[in-house]
Amino acid sequence: MIQSMREKGFRPTNITYNMILKGLCNEIKIDEVLQFFDCFDWATGGPDMISINKILSTACKEGNSSMIRRILYRMEYEGIKLDVMSSSSLIQYFCKIGEIPECFKLLDSMGRQPNTMTLNALMSCLCKHRLLGVAGKMFSYLKSIGISPNTTTYDILMRASI
Repeated sequence: MIQSMREKGFRPTNITYNMILKGLCNEIKIDEVLQFFDCFDWATGGPDMISINKILSTACKEGNSSMIRRILYRMEYEGIKLDVMSSSSLIQYFCKIGEIPECFKLLDSMGRQPNTMTLNALMSCLCKHRLLGVAGKMFSYLKSIGISPNTTTYDILMRASI
């Protein structure tokens, strides 16, 4: 579709890309998502973070490590930095595959302060791996940097203590 638009002289916008991506990602058509990712016009700005986060989130949920590496490589090559959403997706992925040290490396490398969603993902992972002391320290850290715990935060900790 994008190629057809270009041939007719239309330039797809990020809104166009995001609508198509949402459909492909919701249908979990990973091969088509990757092809679509490759057809972005990177020279004129490329995809926005909404597009990148949708693709990365889908790859992380599917556990598709080659796709994740490919996206991260392209982001690095293009000078695009991870934001809180992409960092949270990656932390959830690393938790899912048991790579807890990678979670902490990612947390340390985040240019900005994590949000509740990011820290909840990490605390959930720690609790699932029965690292309750570390999860408790994360809870203290969350409060020390001025982030208010939410219902999910307390739910994670309560489930872990049962």
